[in-house]
Amino acid sequence: MNMNKKLLTLAFCLLSLTQVKAQTESPAPKNKRFQIESGIEGSLLQFAQVSSFNIKAKTVPRFSYYFNTGLDFNYKVSESFSPFTGIHLRNIGLILKPNDSMRFKHRVYTLGVPVGIKAYALKRKLMLKAGADMGLAINYKWKSFINDTKTKNHEFFSDRVARFFPSVFLGARFQAISITGNYYLNNFFNSANLAYANTDARIFTLGIGLNFDSDKFKVNTKKKSKPMSDM
Repeated sequence: MNMNKKLLTLAFCLLSLTQVKAQTESPAPKNKRFQIESGIEGSLLQFAQVSSFNIKAKTVPRFSYYFNTGLDFNYKVSESFSPFTGIHLRNIGLILKPNDSMRFKHRVYTLGVPVGIKAYALKRKLMLKAGADMGLAINYKWKSFINDTKTKNHEFFSDRVARFFPSVFLGARFQAISITGNYYLNNFFNSANLAYANTDARIFTLGIGLNFDSDKFKVNTKKKSKPMSDM
């Protein structure tokens, strides 16, 4: 179990270090076509619709801020449009609450690749994006709270949940503040697993965060490096 936690921590650290490096390198020329920016929003609010044997189950919203990170790789077609892809690590899941004495939590870490388009306006201060994402479930964890008893477990590449998590997304950013909605197209659980054969769970996430591209970093760098003689 300690080794599994170390692997997850290492994956998070690698993505974070890559993101920091991309933001601290020397600013690129204005005509540079390829740009790297911080991608996924750090905080995710998640909602789920779950049914078991065609009976709707009671759920509560889930919030995650841990291990949500990533990078976007943009190709600058013009000042107004940029197709993009990237790599994202996400913590997504759901919470079932049948009654006040019972609660069940399910979550997966997914490593995903988005493909989409970004449109810019107001001198690139406003950005709108849309596209699709495919995530690979790398770790599944579940917890149960029954009265005062708590149990938990986790598995890498578990057959209890879907192996892949495709989603479509729509988002916006003004200045550095961004918000993105993702709707997941498939069942959270693996219906081939007998334990979840009659359970269907659909997830929608709302991500909020701070995102900076190389253009914004360049402006900030210029301001900070202003010669003393000009002050």
